[in-house]
Amino acid sequence: MIKVFTSFCFFLLFLSAACTAQVHTCSGTVVDESKAPIEFANVFLISISSDSIIDAGITNEKGAFTFQDDGGFSDCKLSVEFIGFKKWETELKGNLNFEEIVLVQSAGELDEAVITGEKSMITREGDKLIFNVQSTPLKSGYDGMELLAVTPSVWVDGKGAIQMRNESATVLVNGRPLKIYGEDLANYISNLNSEDVQRIEIQSNQSSNTSATSTGGIINIVLKEKALGLRSTIKSYYTPRGNGLDLRYSGFNVNYGTEKWNLYGLYNYRRNHNLQQIDNEVNYRESNQLNTTSLATETLYKKHNYQLGFINELHKNHEIGFEVFGFFSDFKNDDLGKVNYFLADALTDSGDNNTDGKYDNNRVNGTLNYKWVISKKDKLSVFVDYSKNLRNGPSTVTTTYDNGTFENSKTRYLSDSETTIQSFQLDYEKQLKNDLNIDFGIQASRTDRLNSLITEELFEDNSIDSSTPQNDFNYKEDISSSYISLDKKIGEKNFFKTGLRIENTAVDKIDFLTDSLVNQDYLNWFPSFFYSRELPGNKSISASISQSLRRPSFRDLGNYITKVNDFQFFIGNPDLSPEFVDKLDINYDFKKSRVSVFYSKTKDAINGLYFLENDIAYYRKFNTGAQVQFGSEFNTSKQIKKWWFLRFSGYVLNRRFVNDESTTSFKQNTFNIKVFNTFSFNKTTSIDISAAYTSLKADAFFIATEVYGADVVFKKSFFDKRLNCRIYLDDIFNTLRYKNIREFDTFYTVADTKPISRTITFWVTYNISNKNAVSGKKTKSKNEASRRL
Repeated sequence: MIKVFTSFCFFLLFLSAACTAQVHTCSGTVVDESKAPIEFANVFLISISSDSIIDAGITNEKGAFTFQDDGGFSDCKLSVEFIGFKKWETELKGNLNFEEIVLVQSAGELDEAVITGEKSMITREGDKLIFNVQSTPLKSGYDGMELLAVTPSVWVDGKGAIQMRNESATVLVNGRPLKIYGEDLANYISNLNSEDVQRIEIQSNQSSNTSATSTGGIINIVLKEKALGLRSTIKSYYTPRGNGLDLRYSGFNVNYGTEKWNLYGLYNYRRNHNLQQIDNEVNYRESNQLNTTSLATETLYKKHNYQLGFINELHKNHEIGFEVFGFFSDFKNDDLGKVNYFLADALTDSGDNNTDGKYDNNRVNGTLNYKWVISKKDKLSVFVDYSKNLRNGPSTVTTTYDNGTFENSKTRYLSDSETTIQSFQLDYEKQLKNDLNIDFGIQASRTDRLNSLITEELFEDNSIDSSTPQNDFNYKEDISSSYISLDKKIGEKNFFKTGLRIENTAVDKIDFLTDSLVNQDYLNWFPSFFYSRELPGNKSISASISQSLRRPSFRDLGNYITKVNDFQFFIGNPDLSPEFVDKLDINYDFKKSRVSVFYSKTKDAINGLYFLENDIAYYRKFNTGAQVQFGSEFNTSKQIKKWWFLRFSGYVLNRRFVNDESTTSFKQNTFNIKVFNTFSFNKTTSIDISAAYTSLKADAFFIATEVYGADVVFKKSFFDKRLNCRIYLDDIFNTLRYKNIREFDTFYTVADTKPISRTITFWVTYNISNKNAVSGKKTKSKNEASRRL
């Protein structure tokens, strides 16, 4: 593995060097006949032999453009176009720098002009890296999650988690934070179509105008202005897994727009019947005791998702929008486990450890958005959110032994939780003199969570013992914050952004069983700074410093005890406090590529720990020590050939844990590579091939073993791309496996999970649009009301 790791490091160095060697530059300035610069002129590099576009861009405010190429622009011609002017073309021979390209005004007026030029695939705006989706082969036939999976610096795992630098990313749509997470977030984004996504903005640095919990970076999905008329997409897919197991999905979304208002909605149903194998062991070094569990976990998850939104232009420069989305679901699990207990390598007893459970989960979320464009330099935005989540259901753990060494047991858990979240946000943007921009705003949120857990011991004579620990508490959290952010472009090449965010958190934890109240009140300051400089040849370098925090999950804060088996329990910790993160990023951007160096330190880190009491292993999360990581990341996207699009990503990092006594443990070097390819055979047929590998990785008190896999997707479209069909071959080598090892002084644990990962999925979508309502318009509406909320 060390040789592989070393080889990978040399590979990255070689790749970076190859990308920067032998770079040739073609540049120029486009002006009209009066020598005035022409901004937004379309400039193309075109292959002479194939007459296909190699690269494209637009001129800046000074009429300037720049292209780079490793091959010296052989077999190329340069073409410049702009509305109302005659096309200018020349073959590139010798001279690659054009001091002035004069466009001559065309005779007559154009009734209608169409701009066909495209932006570069990867660009930079201020502190954001821009992935221009409409300038890639991904501009049609993909959903939002598939776009994120190939977006620079963004990682999407097989479970739908969206991460940047190994941390959960904050996702926005048109600048509005999506206050949903996990599977709900993945479902929301997967219902976005690539045809509707203009670009994806990636921000690895923390900004003061986003929540201080945005530790993993920020992703903003910017949608195109919606076409007038009706548009709808019907989507369905099916994944057979054998033995009656499968995944089914059917749904639709619809959008209807006019000049003044926009109505949209969706509904889908997902049924996931799955099975995975989980093997655990706990080895007690001092007593020479070993406990093993082999568990087959069968789950059935049914979920209905819905969304309805409306946007209306109340008056010129005033728009209001409302959106409601949510789901109702039920979940069943049936775990069949075999437990074995060894002492000095001799089997002392074995038995069955079975768990069956069921819970219902319902959620509704409403968002009200108001925007007022006061002037070209002033904008005011208001967001109001309300969310309510209800979850309840029983779970029973039954353990029976073969030899009678231990007593048989049956434990039932009755859980019930209700969570209400309300939030308000006001943002004001102002452009001052000398291109200085200022943003400031206020935010407030209130969370109220009621949680109860009844634990019952059931006996063969049908008697019930309820004396075991119970849980009944109320968690209230009020967060109020304000921020200010300043940014300015200094000259033509320098940009800086700095900000400060202040958050006050007040927490009340009420335990109804003990009639106790715990109060927490703390004030935190979060500064941030970003600087970038443009370098010759469309290159740039940037650096950022920021602070943020992560709050513990509501589940971790519960005062609960959950039984896995007679020798292993999970325990909540209501005394958890937030962990704080310091980050440093340095980025170098060149030729649709980025090289990054990063460092982060998490203080008061929340880590899950096992501890022993009477040979019983308890797992609980604590604030303890610090987690430090540093490393380098490389991303590149390139149209290798007209028929071949490539995205390559990789990172190398070192992560370690430093405890309260400054002792380092769980130190590990990790590298990851991910390759995505699209091969297009014609305009309607293509194939995607992707592969990923992650070496040993250190996390909160455990080492995760290597993970790797490869996927293939066959795609075909019909009827002018209205009907799209796919066949997914996931984990074609059946290699996906998740295993972690925890080493402590007195014992160690091993957890090994193997899901059903090698599958085939049949996928189809059909797009419906009212073209007659659209074709009568020469230009799209410029109203923000045409966008999704």
